[in-house]
Amino acid sequence: MHDDILNYAKRLKLSWIPQHYQEIEAQSQQEFLLKLVEAEVTQREEKKLNQLLKQSTLPTVSGESFLWDDIQLPSGITKDFLLQGDFLKRRL
Repeated sequence: MHDDILNYAKRLKLSWIPQHYQEIEAQSQQEFLLKLVEAEVTQREEKKLNQLLKQSTLPTVSGESFLWDDIQLPSGITKDFLLQGDFLKRRL
């Protein structure tokens, strides 16, 4: 059964689920599935963010993460909008 999960996860391009699905604790199948999918999405978003930060050529400060607390964004622009980087595609 574990091999089947690994094969399907590979076909679906799921990276977190096949290695961590046994760690999920839930009271129902629905809760299990929800937690599983949430964790996969969170992992993908973190991976995407790290990839975008590497591509951004922002200066790196070792051991410190970027703090958004003091950043003032113009109205209509959100943190998610900037992190997704979709505005870059429109300017090319």
